[in-house]
Amino acid sequence: MTTTSMPVPASELANQPCEISKITLTLQRILQKKSLIELSAKERNQYLDLMLIKNQRQLEPCSKGHVAKMLSVVAGMIGCSLPPSPVAAKYIEMLSVYPPDLVDEAGNDVLERHKWNTFPRVAEFIEPMKEMYNLRKQALRDIEKTMKFYGREMK
Repeated sequence: MTTTSMPVPASELANQPCEISKITLTLQRILQKKSLIELSAKERNQYLDLMLIKNQRQLEPCSKGHVAKMLSVVAGMIGCSLPPSPVAAKYIEMLSVYPPDLVDEAGNDVLERHKWNTFPRVAEFIEPMKEMYNLRKQALRDIEKTMKFYGREMK
């Protein structure tokens, strides 16, 4: 059986910014014709390395600037002003631990559901993100367990 060649080795992807979709495509190519158990040790290691990178990237926190921009957009679209600086700083601190895609989704969710022209409470932003964030953390733990099972060290 022929082995699937990887366009970019996992070791190179770990050290460069790269879209998660590119990593996902590489993962699909590796498992195109085989299950994880059927892969050679080298292919399995590449697959696990890529899964680890993908899951770590999906948990990377967003920048404070990204959160501030999202909060400004929400305030503008709702028709209210941002909270006072110390309060806004706390919002930014609490929301910047989440990945940018989840922060954006939370902002969209607030825009769809918030009915008054008052600035939403921080919980209105966090609640839509919690479940997906926890699922991503669990997926990372699962990959780490799988790597340990196969005797791989996490990078």
